[in-house]
Amino acid sequence: MSAVRVEYDQVDVPVVIQAVGGDLRLRGRSGSRLTVDADEPQVQQIGEGQPYVVRCGGDARITVPEGVAISIQNVGGDAKVTDLNSPVDLKNVGGDLVLRGVQDVQIKRVGGDLRIKRAEGNVTIETVGADATIREIDGALWIASVGADLYVRNVAEGCVAEHVGADLVLSLDFAPGRDYRFGAGSDILCRVEADANVRFVLP
Repeated sequence: MSAVRVEYDQVDVPVVIQAVGGDLRLRGRSGSRLTVDADEPQVQQIGEGQPYVVRCGGDARITVPEGVAISIQNVGGDAKVTDLNSPVDLKNVGGDLVLRGVQDVQIKRVGGDLRIKRAEGNVTIETVGADATIREIDGALWIASVGADLYVRNVAEGCVAEHVGADLVLSLDFAPGRDYRFGAGSDILCRVEADANVRFVLP
């Protein structure tokens, strides 16, 4: 089935991606237009000032005004989200998830791999089923569980990973007064600057 395009102008309210049956590509852009290119798209706004709610049976490519808040409820396949200057709340992605150039991220579940690069504000993650690579976070990072390997680089504030199923690789400038806690099922490799004032406590 060929994709269908729907467009809405003057969008300045949150956008809720309620369900995407296949893969999702979502990016922000300047202006105020919401564009949905998708299989079987359904876009609704119940009333003035209410969020736009998007549902798609298959794959979807969506562009949104870069400043509106985004909530993604369920994606059956992979998801890629880029260039958003607004909070991002993700409930469930069945496959892999890529985030780049985002802000204030909350993630409940990713079934596959997770990659995050360049996030402003805090990043909170509950569950990643496979590997996770997280870089350039201008805030704090908290992770409850990663099923396989975790690689973390350049987190400005505190960093907590409660459970990592396999290897943990850290490249951090440990800042005073911040919370750093990690638990890994296999090896831990940590890069520390020669003049860093840091003490490691092992249980």
